[in-house]
Amino acid sequence: EIYTLSLHDALPICDHVLAAIADVLRQFAVRHGAVVGRYGGEEFAAVMVGVSHAHAISCAEDIRRACHEATILDGKTPLPVTISIGFTVATGAFDLASLMRIADSALYAAKRGGRDRVVQARAA
Repeated sequence: EIYTLSLHDALPICDHVLAAIADVLRQFAVRHGAVVGRYGGEEFAAVMVGVSHAHAISCAEDIRRACHEATILDGKTPLPVTISIGFTVATGAFDLASLMRIADSALYAAKRGGRDRVVQARAA
């Protein structure tokens, strides 16, 4: 399963938001044996092997909820963290670059759909 993730807004405290999301993903990776990393300026990617479609959806929603529960303080006001997640699931042989493009298109669909949501794209 391939996920591409992006910040909701480019905030002045962007580094703190990125760190909060990275912490959520680090904890997720430890719990689920996923490989996660930064993918572009404000995007991350996670790769999981051998999980079902239902489990992939559940994991993506868990990440979204955990990020939503993280709060960043801007000095005065707590700011919620929102995240858009696009993912795809491949069965059998696959080309990683193609899966990343498919997941990326799902990410942008999530952003267009109102952000702070999970969207799956079917692998070709």
